[in-house]
Amino acid sequence: MLSIILPVYNAEKYLEKCLNSIVCQTYSNFEVILINDGSKDSSAAICRMFADQDKRFKYVCQENKGVAVARNKGLNEARGEYIGFVDADDYIESNMFQNLINPTLKYNFDVVLSKYKICNNSDFTISTTNIPIEKPLKKIDIKKYILQSYYTGGDSIVPALWNKIYNRNFIEKNKLSFQNQKAVRASDYWFNFEVFQLTNTSYVIPDANYCYNHIISNSIINSYRENQFSAFLESNRRLLEANKLLQFEIEFNKFYSSFYNNVNQHIIQTIKNKGYINAYEFVIKILNNKEFYSCFGFVKINKLHTKLINIFLKRKMVLFSYLIYCIWSLK
Repeated sequence: MLSIILPVYNAEKYLEKCLNSIVCQTYSNFEVILINDGSKDSSAAICRMFADQDKRFKYVCQENKGVAVARNKGLNEARGEYIGFVDADDYIESNMFQNLINPTLKYNFDVVLSKYKICNNSDFTISTTNIPIEKPLKKIDIKKYILQSYYTGGDSIVPALWNKIYNRNFIEKNKLSFQNQKAVRASDYWFNFEVFQLTNTSYVIPDANYCYNHIISNSIINSYRENQFSAFLESNRRLLEANKLLQFEIEFNKFYSSFYNNVNQHIIQTIKNKGYINAYEFVIKILNNKEFYSCFGFVKINKLHTKLINIFLKRKMVLFSYLIYCIWSLK
C-alpha cells in the first residue's frame, strides 16, 4: 500500500482538482492522509467531503503549526509500505503513482524519483536532470549525482518531495522527520539532503506526471521574508559543515552563484517593501557582511550594474552600492 500525505492550508481554490486527480489514479491501493493545518477557508469542508465519499481518504485536523509539523503528523499516521507527498495547490496525472511504484515491484528501493511538469495556465515545461535514468543507483552513484548537486547549483528533481516515493521502513529506521525551521530554507530541501546521505538505493523513472503549479509557487518564492539573508547564510554553513564528511571538492563559483543571486533578489525585495529610506539600514548590514562580499570573488559578474556594485564594495563605498541597488529596484 502507498500512503499519500497531503497538508492543506487555505487551498480551497485548487483543492478539489488536486484530490480528484488522486481519486483517478490507475494505482488504487493507497490511503490519503489529509492534514488540515488550521485552514480558515472552505478547505476543511472539501477534505471532509472526500473523506466521506472515499474510505481511502483520512481527514486529520490540527491548529496552524506549519507544513513541517503537518507532514510529520502524516508520517506518524502513514501505514503504507511506501510514502508519497502531494501539495494541495498542484495536481497529478492518472498514472503517476503507478509509474513510481512499478520499479519497487522488482527491487526494494529506498527512494524512487521522477521528473515533473512546471505548469502555467495554458502550457508547461518538463524539469531536467543530470541523474542517470532507469538505472539502479547505489551509494556511490547517489553521492556523485544527487548529493553533489547540493554544491553545484542544484538538480531540479532533487529537493522537492512530491516527485518521489519513499520506503516507510527506511524513513522509520533512520528516524527521519521534517524540521520546523522557517529560517533555513524549506523543510523538504533539508529532509531530502538527509535522506540521500543515508539511502543506499534509489531509482529515477523517465516520466513527468506531477503538475507543479508554477503561478502560485512563484508568488510564494517571491514573497518577502525579512530573515531570508540569515537563512541563506545558515544554508551555506550547514552545507559546508556537512561537506567535512562528504569530502566534495567544491567549485565555489557554482556553490556561491545561487547564494549571490538569492541575496541580490532579497535586497531588491527589501527596497521595494520598505522603501529607499527605511531599507537603507537593513541593506547596509548585508552589504557589510564579509560572507556576502567574499562571494563576489567567486561568481562571474557580467552586467554593468553588478560590476559597479562590486567596484564600490571593494573600495568600501557602500552607500554608492546601495544607490545602484535602488536604481536596479526600479526595473
